[in-house]
Amino acid sequence: MTIENPRILDKVIRLLVQADRDWVSVGRILDEGIKQKTWDLLFGSTRQAIVKISEQSHVKPASLWRFLSSVRIYNELEELLSHHGIPCPPLTSSCSAENIELLGRLHRVMPIAVFLPAAVAVLENRTSRTALRNLWNDYKPVMQGKTVRGRGKPVLEHDIRAIRKSQVLSMIRGTPFWVAEESFPDVPQHETVTQVLLPEMTLDAVVIAQSMPDGALPEFHAVKILDHSPDDTEYELLVEAMEYCDGFWIAIHIDDFIGGDGALRIPSDVGLLQVENFADIGSRMRVINRAQSSHKTNDLLPRSLVLHLLGFDRRL
Repeated sequence: MTIENPRILDKVIRLLVQADRDWVSVGRILDEGIKQKTWDLLFGSTRQAIVKISEQSHVKPASLWRFLSSVRIYNELEELLSHHGIPCPPLTSSCSAENIELLGRLHRVMPIAVFLPAAVAVLENRTSRTALRNLWNDYKPVMQGKTVRGRGKPVLEHDIRAIRKSQVLSMIRGTPFWVAEESFPDVPQHETVTQVLLPEMTLDAVVIAQSMPDGALPEFHAVKILDHSPDDTEYELLVEAMEYCDGFWIAIHIDDFIGGDGALRIPSDVGLLQVENFADIGSRMRVINRAQSSHKTNDLLPRSLVLHLLGFDRRL
């Protein structure tokens, strides 16, 4: 892309004020202007150019910076996908800059075999903003409070177990086929809530599932993610927690147990979900053991969910 200095500002303004704003073209012009030092020549710096464009277009500077960073992130994604032999979908304004930014964050924390198909789905507009934000929320703990600044700097080496846990949690948040196979004739209406506090345990997720369309009472399926076989104390807590829900599940990533000291020891009525990575299809979750209902469902879990949703457990 070649930039003509005298008319560049007018061109950017026109792109920004039109009804179907072409943020991709704006981002590419901003990026090319930096490479050619156009903004330095016209305004003294890129920052001053952003301020000037914002004043004339009434588009916030933060949005202009996002357009620029998202175009750069896409360029990196295009190179990454090409390196792995995957065609990269073209970047169009129908794919939001916010979604591209979230992909840039996820690239730093997701296993590459899982990230690549997720990136293609986002670029092809097959992933909703809500689903993408949930995915980031699942992987964000891997950052351990660090910022996401610094493009192209994966942190996979920092805590591989935390990354595996995030991967398992993101798959639990998907369609709960493991619940549907047992209790419901079809995939149920469902909602997933994460980090729910019980007196002696924090549940990583609770799936609230309801059959369709008869409107029966919902079932509560609790999930605890483990990266080790529970000791005697943890084992007893699992037994107690089974009474709080219609189905209690342990979820694991198989790589956490390869080369371990022995088989995973869990109560016989607890369900077991196993996640495994594959180079060609990303990852897969399957049912190893199906949870059995204790038929003693305690109302403590629904009350804990209400407190969680209202935010009281985070205020204590």
